[in-house]
Amino acid sequence: MTGSVKGASSRSETLPDFSDVPDVPSAAAPKLELVQGLGSRARFTSAPTRADVRRRRLLALGVVVLWALAQFGALGLRFDAARLSFAYVALTFALPLALGLLGLAIAVQPGRLGLGAQGGLLVGLVVLGPLSVIGTALLVPEPYAGGLAGDRLSSFVCGDLALGWAAVPILGAALALRGAFAGGAVWRSALVGVACGLGAAVAAQVRCPITGGAHIAIAHGGVVVISALLGALLLPRATRV
Repeated sequence: MTGSVKGASSRSETLPDFSDVPDVPSAAAPKLELVQGLGSRARFTSAPTRADVRRRRLLALGVVVLWALAQFGALGLRFDAARLSFAYVALTFALPLALGLLGLAIAVQPGRLGLGAQGGLLVGLVVLGPLSVIGTALLVPEPYAGGLAGDRLSSFVCGDLALGWAAVPILGAALALRGAFAGGAVWRSALVGVACGLGAAVAAQVRCPITGGAHIAIAHGGVVVISALLGALLLPRATRV
């Protein structure tokens, strides 16, 4: 027994002495408390309510409407509105506008389990949106003889204005739909872009007196295509959960 005690005593003398290790500096304590405080605030911060989300979206919609009215007030309306037939107005004004509103409603609809509408419906509306402008421009006869055909410069100017009209709604959508899409964010965002582009195309039709099909297809319809691409490439960064 004496030998074992002596052996244990000799081994304990060779172990390092951890008593010399300094304590954690007291300055770290406030930092730790700060991190814990931030974590608790992050955990207990309440998410926006449905009323907050609805108010945010209505505010964005109101800004877009006021923006459009300001543009019409500054640039005026087309001078040949009285010469347009009911069928022409229905196909080139009402149809794209209805598709845009329908697409926007379907894009923001939560659907089953909050994952949005089915992919086939989203893809179909994304494709149908630009075709509703480009197709009618090329297939529907001009509303009256002797109308303005438009040239390269007019197509550039008109398309540039329409793209500016679409940019504000797309920006509003990015702010109003933050973290709104739990599933299908790319196609739903692309459909939002199509809706914004269709609104800009209809606004261009309300202002632009050019009846040439090529001008409408390129300048007005091209904006819908660009808006769809902007929606698919940029909007998901804001809309994806």
